[in-house]
Amino acid sequence: MGNTRGRDLTELLGTSTEQHLDLLLLASGDVRNVLCTVSELSLRKPHERPKSLKFHLNDYDPSVVARNAILLEVAGSINPDITADMDFLWKYLVQPGAVKSSL
Repeated sequence: MGNTRGRDLTELLGTSTEQHLDLLLLASGDVRNVLCTVSELSLRKPHERPKSLKFHLNDYDPSVVARNAILLEVAGSINPDITADMDFLWKYLVQPGAVKSSL
């Protein structure tokens, strides 16, 4: 997924609950910055979070766009409070080699 850490794309913005943020990422490559931004925004105080946040991602390579869509879908549907979700995440996404050897 890359060799640099994700960055919060809004870290230098003074966000508030009145704002609607639309971020355009051209040739985005991967979703590390998107995931980092969402994670960091969730840690802010409620009055420092924007009213809405939209990411517009594109890439020249359709397989990159497809991979990003799958990763975002998984990130949005995993519930850390449900054991089965965490088992899925660990077994199939973090240790894919272990799954192949068990088949």
